[in-house]
Amino acid sequence: MAVFSIVYSRSADRLPMAFSALASSGSFLLSLYVLQRAALSFGSAWIMGFLAISIGLIIAPNKVPPKLQIRYPRWDLPACIFSATAMVLIITLSASVLGPEWSGLLSADSGFGMAPVRIRPPSTR
Repeated sequence: MAVFSIVYSRSADRLPMAFSALASSGSFLLSLYVLQRAALSFGSAWIMGFLAISIGLIIAPNKVPPKLQIRYPRWDLPACIFSATAMVLIITLSASVLGPEWSGLLSADSGFGMAPVRIRPPSTR
């Protein structure tokens, strides 16, 4: 998820949301493939995860200034919860086709439905 977050946050200010989501999801799937092939021990995986989160926090863009922060509509949080739950259910129901490894790896991406997709403030009218 660190790879997803870094790619999304870096590309969101330059690319349309759909391309940012596609690039970040693709990078997430590529990282899953590489990690699955690496066959790391628990200690190595824990250290790699800690380093990924630490590096992600360092290279993530700075916080948005208060004047550019977005006030989300009331329906936004329920929509995020619904989409994340839908992804979990889809992955769970397709687990017999995906197999235990891929369904487990893809379940980490179920938080994608909760990712903020609007980076720029709405236009003033």
